[in-house]
Amino acid sequence: MNNSNIKILEFENITSSKKSFLSILPELEKVLSCKFEIKRFYSLIDMSAGEVRGAHSHKETNQLIFPIRGDIEISVSVGDRIFKTYLLKSNIHCMFIPKNTYKHIRAIKRKTIVGILTDKEFDENDYVRNYEEFLIYNAE
Repeated sequence: MNNSNIKILEFENITSSKKSFLSILPELEKVLSCKFEIKRFYSLIDMSAGEVRGAHSHKETNQLIFPIRGDIEISVSVGDRIFKTYLLKSNIHCMFIPKNTYKHIRAIKRKTIVGILTDKEFDENDYVRNYEEFLIYNAE
């Protein structure tokens, strides 16, 4: 796998229009060239400036991550020991993170809120929480 499977999607400001995030899902699916059936939504709330969350990958779960309030940086690695960092602006950007992608999410400002949609239900066995274990898992 390579970083080309990771996609940044840009939309008109969702909060300034009458669209909800879910109403743009068909457009997302066109860009992603796949069906993204939402199985779970969760949020990271009240993140402090500089706070880092994530620090894991999923074996089978694809994710759509979007900042609801405050901008975020997402650093991703696909197992090549190289992290690439992307800036996502609140209510404008969404990032598709495919399975087997290790990530960190960093809040730029305090009180940041991040929304995350997944195509699988929660399963602790789907997580790889240690980067060295992630590299071994991806090498298999």
